[in-house]
Amino acid sequence: MVDPISLVIRIVFSLGVIMVVVYGAIAIIVFWRFSLSRLLPLVLTISYIFVSLLILGHSLTVLNRF
Repeated sequence: MVDPISLVIRIVFSLGVIMVVVYGAIAIIVFWRFSLSRLLPLVLTISYIFVSLLILGHSLTVLNRF
């Protein structure tokens, strides 16, 4: 029997992570499209990938606790 509270927390957490990843990707695509300099979007992209990997790893450890 799966605990319903942990199941809800799991679903909400995964949805939140997916939303962050999707909105971040959209923002980066828009930024690449309209930015005049090429260095700033590159730095943003690298930091975004790093942060999303960090969030993904953290969410996996949180999900394993439930």
